[in-house]
Amino acid sequence: MHSELMEVFASLPQQGPGSDALSRDVMRRLNKELPLAPQIADFGCGTGRSTLMLAEEFPQARISGVDLSPEFCAVLTAKVRERGLGDRVSIHEGNMLCPEFPPGSLDLVWSEGAVYSVGFDAALSAWRELLGSGGICVVTECEWLCRDAPVDARDYWGELYPDMRSSGENAESARRLGFDVLDHFTLPREAWDAYHVPLLDALHGRESLLAAKNDISKEREMFLRYGDYFGYSFYVLKKTPAGSS
Repeated sequence: MHSELMEVFASLPQQGPGSDALSRDVMRRLNKELPLAPQIADFGCGTGRSTLMLAEEFPQARISGVDLSPEFCAVLTAKVRERGLGDRVSIHEGNMLCPEFPPGSLDLVWSEGAVYSVGFDAALSAWRELLGSGGICVVTECEWLCRDAPVDARDYWGELYPDMRSSGENAESARRLGFDVLDHFTLPREAWDAYHVPLLDALHGRESLLAAKNDISKEREMFLRYGDYFGYSFYVLKKTPAGSS
């Protein structure tokens, strides 16, 4: 990614569609599923929107943020330092499919807006091994919400994310890979606005990033026109015992 564009993304509160209220609601509902002091990893953490909320909602947790971008990791490291969280929040630059965690060492894996970059199945397969018995995996994934999407939408996502699947296909795949689906819901329009609007504002007037602005403008146009046919959805998944069906 263009270094100037990385700077723009790093300056924003979030790097993809998301809702703080909904994320916090999911975290709070997980309290009864997790130990008092859970071990948590936030994969594809970006500049820490979810990581910092996890630190607030689970005040006794040990949390690791993992991202491939050194720019994002640097921003989040500074935020952690400023908030005095360095004793229980650590940031790691690296591939989220090859994290350096022992098998069975995590109670919660969290990942918002990132699994599309590595593949839904690949992410769940890699992270299941890191979770302890009954561990929880929370991910968001861009998916088809119904089968009869217009050609324009199909063509657009066919180029941008050719492996995008339906919610039913993703849920079935999660079960096949060893998870129970505890919850599934689609993010509202406000979650896309929270990403698109600040990003387009930040790109305004930057002639060197005109192509990026056009790409984001196109994505927003497609969402405003066809948002009933695709969206980002939350999956709350629980690791099933080995050999269970």
